[in-house]
Amino acid sequence: MTAKNNEYALIGHANGQLHVLDPITLQTMRQLHGHTARIQSIVHCAELDVMITGSHDNTARVWNVATGDCVHVLNGHTASVRCAVVHGSKYV
Repeated sequence: MTAKNNEYALIGHANGQLHVLDPITLQTMRQLHGHTARIQSIVHCAELDVMITGSHDNTARVWNVATGDCVHVLNGHTASVRCAVVHGSKYV
């Protein structure tokens, strides 16, 4: 996956951590914390330079790719968030 000319790989873990890896060396570039349960889905929106994760903690999170900051927490789901969709520059 490419974001603003930087290549990386994303791995979501059962403990809720998200790792951003260099795709060649597989070295962890950044660890993102926020989810409290298994990450079920990851989608990237290159147009907005964000990634969206869904989790068994019943939340979706929007992450700034450049900084690794969680910029939105989407609460209110009654079950795990198993997928996210990016449509143009909008995420749902």
